[in-house]
Amino acid sequence: MRARPGTWHAARQWLSRARWRDDALGLLWIALFAAAYLSPAVKDGVGFGPADLGRGLSLLTRLVPAVPLHNGINGDTITQGVPWNTLDWQLVHHHELPLWNALSGTGIPQLLNFESAPLALPTLVGYLAPLGASFLVTVAVKLLLAGSGAYLCCRVLGARPLAAAFGGTTFMLSGAFSGWLGWSVSGPVALGGWILAGVVLCYRSRAHVREVVLLAAAVAFSLYAGFPESYVLLAIGLGTVLVVTAVARVVAARGLAGLHPIGVVRVGAGVVAGGAFAAPLLLPGVSVLRHSARNGKFAATGLPLHAAVLLFAQGYDGLPTAGSYWFGPVNYYETAAYVGVVALACAGVAVLVCWRRPVVVGLGVAALVGLLVVYDLGAGAPVQHLLADAGLSAVALQRMQSVLELVVAVLSGLGLEVVLERWRERRVRRALGGGVAVLAVVLAALWSRVGDARAPVVTATTPAVAVLESLRRSSLLWPSASLVVLAVLLALAGACRRWPATRARTASTAGGLVMLGIQSGFLLFAGVGINSYAHDAYPVTPAVSAVRSAVGSSLLGLDGANTTCDGGAASGAYCGVRYWTGIGLYPEMNLPYGIDELAVHDPTIPQAYFDAWPVPDAAQVSPVGLNLFAPSVDSVALARLYGVSYVLAGPGRPAPAGMRPVATVAGETLYEVPGSGRFTFGGAGRVSQASGGRRAGAQVLAVSHPGDARYVVEVRVARPATLTMRVTDVPGWHATADGAALVIRRAPGDLMRVVVPAGTATVVLHYWPGGLTDGLALAAATAVVLASWAVLAARPAAPHAPWWRRWHAPWWRRWPGAAGTLAPWHSPPDLARLTWARLTRPCPERPSPTRARSTRARSTRCSSSTSAPSTRS
Repeated sequence: MRARPGTWHAARQWLSRARWRDDALGLLWIALFAAAYLSPAVKDGVGFGPADLGRGLSLLTRLVPAVPLHNGINGDTITQGVPWNTLDWQLVHHHELPLWNALSGTGIPQLLNFESAPLALPTLVGYLAPLGASFLVTVAVKLLLAGSGAYLCCRVLGARPLAAAFGGTTFMLSGAFSGWLGWSVSGPVALGGWILAGVVLCYRSRAHVREVVLLAAAVAFSLYAGFPESYVLLAIGLGTVLVVTAVARVVAARGLAGLHPIGVVRVGAGVVAGGAFAAPLLLPGVSVLRHSARNGKFAATGLPLHAAVLLFAQGYDGLPTAGSYWFGPVNYYETAAYVGVVALACAGVAVLVCWRRPVVVGLGVAALVGLLVVYDLGAGAPVQHLLADAGLSAVALQRMQSVLELVVAVLSGLGLEVVLERWRERRVRRALGGGVAVLAVVLAALWSRVGDARAPVVTATTPAVAVLESLRRSSLLWPSASLVVLAVLLALAGACRRWPATRARTASTAGGLVMLGIQSGFLLFAGVGINSYAHDAYPVTPAVSAVRSAVGSSLLGLDGANTTCDGGAASGAYCGVRYWTGIGLYPEMNLPYGIDELAVHDPTIPQAYFDAWPVPDAAQVSPVGLNLFAPSVDSVALARLYGVSYVLAGPGRPAPAGMRPVATVAGETLYEVPGSGRFTFGGAGRVSQASGGRRAGAQVLAVSHPGDARYVVEVRVARPATLTMRVTDVPGWHATADGAALVIRRAPGDLMRVVVPAGTATVVLHYWPGGLTDGLALAAATAVVLASWAVLAARPAAPHAPWWRRWHAPWWRRWPGAAGTLAPWHSPPDLARLTWARLTRPCPERPSPTRARSTRARSTRCSSSTSAPSTRS
């Protein structure tokens, strides 16, 4: 029975002719591998993060007997990343802008925390999911942004969809980027490919404002993704690419004629517009960063050169998961930078064969700069110390590995395109063969060092040397097998170099698919088992429920005997207020439970917050720079100073004088502090209902907390009195008395106080950073400018043209000489044809003699492409 025309057969024919088919398949490949990477969530639960590790930190949540940890060093994901994401989700779903975190200590900025990233694109998408799956969705969007961005970058630089999928998958699943998925470190870098692609498109095109909008959106969302360190590292990497590429173009053209001024202006406009869109975060946030405890100096040393072996072999020093053992020189997440030997070989081909292309020169130099920044060359780490002297002493330079992987991934995509397009040329095969030979030598050296496997510190849990050697051998199996496959493909290419054009294209595609498959398979299986998942990230145990029921919305203090350091802080030891002893909930893990603790683990804690702690020698200043504040509240005076209403003391701790025991929970004793509150008249004394408050003629009647960044205090004031507000004194707080503004002054403990006039009935305290209004206005003005630019850059095409064609033809095309000056690089039709269509069936740039017949056969099809102006970078 014949199928009727216009049904399934017609649909298949339409799909086969669709221009976007190959790109859809390439992006689908990236999406499938992102889903495969996160596939353990189907079995273990949609909660992304080591919930087992988080539960074991506190006596209130610890399981008895304890279960083996899947990953014992991925702590920041469950102690910071997931709690901040949870708070963002809860505030947004309560129709609040996540400005303030009222549950950490006496409060800390949430939006200006940067790392919480409430306005980042992955977080915005995560708001659409249920709370339990929100963080997993955020991580998935990071993967897709990274993969699609690198894909787009490879495409606009001239790679076909297959090669672009190779580059996108390489970056998305590379060791450093995928390892940092649970941290905000990966947020800004995930947009790196989009930024680079936006720069290329802005420079090439002059017909539309959409390329500028694309670049601006990529820059803005990268800034909203948080982690200022990543801003610096991304600027170093991408800035090197752009500067070196521009210099190479100038040198190639023997003058500034190699740079087109309108293209440069468009790139600058896109970057500036992106910064303007992110102004609501940047303008008020710079002040917070400047005064934070995290703004200190660190050891200006990179990773040891031994860590560079992880570029070639994942797990050479073991893994931090159950069934393995990490015995590397530094933390695993600071060193994992594997990209796969296939990607390294292809990147080498791009550099060796296309070294005359300015963009390849820029990418190659950026890769070299990344290696110099990340790895210590010895003799006092000269590169790292140079950067520290340049003002980057507060930046962990080894975290530039993600940017390095982005550059290598784009180079590998371009290199695979060269192999697929020109594999019958001798120099291409020689370049690939040379890369395979060099990598074979490296792997041989690694095989020879298997017997040197030793743990830096031997403990009771350290496996035997034979186990460590076995871990190293297993890590070298896949890279070695990949090199064998590459060698076989190279031999087949030499044997089949005289095939006709049709068979050659088929063989090229088949070989590319094999290389894509082994590269993607290596990256998937190298990282899929590293992360942890759970059905419930923060299960409510009976102990947690008892504490939450007793404390309510009051502030809970911890007494863990970490009172002073006895001189230990000078040696860099964790002690005093910077040391958490396991009492209560780990700072920030209290957020999902809704318990307010006088403990904070946040990079934006003001240094004044530490300095104000009144106990001497309590690690107020510490060389380790740990941004954790978990003081021991062991007296009524300290409790009342900070408005602590309850104190949870560790087992065996003496009962603080003046406190009343309430309950014993999981071996910890819960005490009530009489006469302590968040808002009181007077100094650090008792609440206003006490006799001192009545004699002062002022009384706090009620306190409500209608929003996370808003307090409403009902008062009775017979004559002017000082109201102490136990909320962290950071810029952005405003106080009013019956609508009249009050002057906020600093109180002991880095808190706030105001003088309330007589007769006041209501005092309102609300948080709105001053720069936030200016930032919103600047972002709105930028949007208006871009919209106006789009309108002014177009004019009606014809009186009776369809509505979708009525606006085109930029007005600057009517300038005399504009077409002759800008057409070679700024012709969108040529860009579209050369970038998105030509590469499906590409024409050789330099046909070899062995391909003369195929070249003549394709001359008709290639005539339009070869006669078009070049748009390569």
